[in-house]
Amino acid sequence: MVLTVLGVIGKILLILLYIVLILLCLILFVPIRYNAKVRVRESVKAGGHAYWLFRLVHILLKYDTAAEQDRRLHIQIRLAGHVLFDNLRPHRKHRKKKKQQDKAEDGGQTEQSGQNPEKAEEAEKAGGAKQPADAQAEKIESTEQPARIQAKEAEGAESAQQSANAQAEEAEKAQNTQKAQTEAASKPEKKPHRRSGKRRASGRSFGERFRSKLIQLQRKAEAIKKKKDQVMAILNNPDNRICVSRIFRNLKKLLYRLRPELKRLYLHFGFEDPAATGKMLGAVSWLYPFCTDAMEVVPEFQTDKLIFESDVQAEGRIRLIWPAVFAVTSLLNRRFFRLVKQIRNIL
Repeated sequence: MVLTVLGVIGKILLILLYIVLILLCLILFVPIRYNAKVRVRESVKAGGHAYWLFRLVHILLKYDTAAEQDRRLHIQIRLAGHVLFDNLRPHRKHRKKKKQQDKAEDGGQTEQSGQNPEKAEEAEKAGGAKQPADAQAEKIESTEQPARIQAKEAEGAESAQQSANAQAEEAEKAQNTQKAQTEAASKPEKKPHRRSGKRRASGRSFGERFRSKLIQLQRKAEAIKKKKDQVMAILNNPDNRICVSRIFRNLKKLLYRLRPELKRLYLHFGFEDPAATGKMLGAVSWLYPFCTDAMEVVPEFQTDKLIFESDVQAEGRIRLIWPAVFAVTSLLNRRFFRLVKQIRNIL
């Protein structure tokens, strides 16, 4: 019995281990594919897609300067075809509030427009029955008016007494202030004590302040230069040099594997001055060895206005195993940690 239970538990653990291994392999080896497009005419339009595992996770980005201010940027995230986030899609709470407001407005209109004539007649009869009751209430109010008048007169007398007391207190305060002023005038005046610090600094000439700032900048530059020399001395150490060369070699490989592939590069430009157009053409020509057949350049030497149009398309893929290998190889190197500690102590 115990052996059978242990066997079942072992099989369950093996199945869980297989599931974890499969998920790790999918995350590390299945690439994240992406593509991007940029189009420049009178307005700028840019867009991009990123998806993973047969579009199980799909991210969409769009930007258009010709659209309205609130709708220029569009971000959408999908999981298995279901929208998880969309910045242009109204939230559910806002939808419910709008529906409730619309229902309330429709209900108020129906109540106003849908009154029955029978209800109106009953309301008129109820109003006629209320008339004698209103007459009795008016008689009661006429008998109570003299008592109310007397209460108001008493309140007025109390407020008058309070105002008189307040005036007397203000007169006493004025007398006290006058006495204090006369005593202060009779005493000899004391010269104010001059404070050192900011007031003296503000009294310096422009040349002195400018000179002090230059001295501060010079000291900062000397401190930066000193730190730079210390860092270079650490990097020039033979042991550290080997570590740094390995890190740069691995980083170069990582960037090469993560580089995007350029599908199309179209440039159409022109300036009023043909010399400026020629300079622009010379500056762009260094891209030809990297773009091969995907690049197309159309210069305009005879034009009366500024022209700039472009189309760029690129795509690529990222496997997470590459940055993971780079991180593991860097962290397992003891010299790397020593180098980081030395540089941190200097900074």
